[in-house]
Order: sequence, then structure tokens, then C-alpha cells
Amino acid sequence: MEIDLKDKVNDPLVIFQTMDPDRNGHITEREWGSCFEPAIKQREAEGQARMDFEDIMKDTFNKVLEAARAERAIVIEAFMKAYEKVKDGFGSRFMTNNWRFAIFDAFYSPKMVLPVGEDRIGYLKRRLAETVKKDLTVENWAKEALGDDTTELAKEESFQRTKSVEDSIKTVKDVTVIADFCQAWLDELEIVEKRVADQADAK
Repeated sequence: MEIDLKDKVNDPLVIFQTMDPDRNGHITEREWGSCFEPAIKQREAEGQARMDFEDIMKDTFNKVLEAARAERAIVIEAFMKAYEKVKDGFGSRFMTNNWRFAIFDAFYSPKMVLPVGEDRIGYLKRRLAETVKKDLTVENWAKEALGDDTTELAKEESFQRTKSVEDSIKTVKDVTVIADFCQAWLDELEIVEKRVADQADAK
């Protein structure tokens, strides 16, 4: 279908999640059909009487992936800029970056099954805001910050960039860096999103 899967793991997950809005792991005929409605309506508005379904599918999936990649670019840029605000604590507040990547995976993994009605970036923002407000200690930060009963994200996926929960905990010497980083990431998301939106409006 000439769909460019730049990421052979994440791109198919994004497509299938789009076709499963109730997040139950099954794509019904109604869900399958409804995901193509925007492309069909656009063609109707353009006066197309005959439509090729392969073209409709290709346009639909490419637009889904384009939007997902644009969002991921925003998230990663904000993630890197947030680190700039806490990196001076390396060696005193934290010893490695395992904790930071564990947070990324737990809050923005494409493998997670999100709560119905919540998109990935909305879920990320909620988790960041909640973590900033939690009473974290060096001993409980991983469980409190990374655990979330509202998703079906397996624990091993939350820590896929670390050898174990214990290793991740040991890298954090001053737990305030967790809240500082989460707040910085949240702030940077707003800044980067606004810049991208302003650039789009300027075009």
C-alpha cells in the first residue's frame, strides 16, 4: 500500500490503536469502517464520485502516522530540553539516566493500552502533573511514579530500559530530581506545542 513504516514496531501499533477506539484489543467492522470516514468525506467534498478504497486506506494510515510522528517529535524535543534543566544534578542527585528513560517508557510507551477517551500526549501530561504532586521518597519513587493501575502496561515494559526496578531506584540519590524533571517536561511540552502551532498558523 506504499505506507512508509519508518518504525517497524511503533508505526503498526499506532495504526491498530487508531482503529480500536474503545481499547478492548479487538477491531470490529464498525470501527474498521469508521476510521476511513474522514478520508471518504474529504473526497465527497472534493466532488469525487468514484473512490479507490486502497487510496482511501493509504491516505488514512499515512495521515495517522504523520500526526503520530509530529506528536512524538514534540514529546522528544521537550524531553531533551527538560533534561537540560536538571542535568547539573548528575553525580549528586542522580548517577545515571535510567530513571529518566523509565519515566519516558511508563508515560509515553506506544505499547500501553490507554484509558478510553485519553490520547497518548494527554495521558503523558496527566501522569507528569500527578507525579509532581506525589510525596516521593528515594525508596518509593519508582512504584509511585511509574505504577499506574489505569493502564495495562506491563511492569517489565515500564522498566524496559533498565535492568530492574532496583537498579532504577539506586540511580536516584535525591528524589526531588524526579518532580523537577516532570515539571520541566510538562513546561517544555507547552512551549514546544505552542511554537509548532504558531508555525503552522504562519503557513
